[in-house]
Amino acid sequence: MNGKKIEAQCTEAALAGFISEEILKDGQILLSDRAGQFAVFDHAACWVHMERPLRK
Repeated sequence: MNGKKIEAQCTEAALAGFISEEILKDGQILLSDRAGQFAVFDHAACWVHMERPLRK
């Protein structure tokens, strides 16, 4: 890993921590859309993305 990648990961981790501790209310959760860079969160696809596997 290079310094820029580590810096970006630390920034993302700090942002995720801030959101989960300071912005989300009790019972709310932080979700991602299955994008690889957000693999640390619970994943939830919107209805448009959920439909894609059905078309195949």
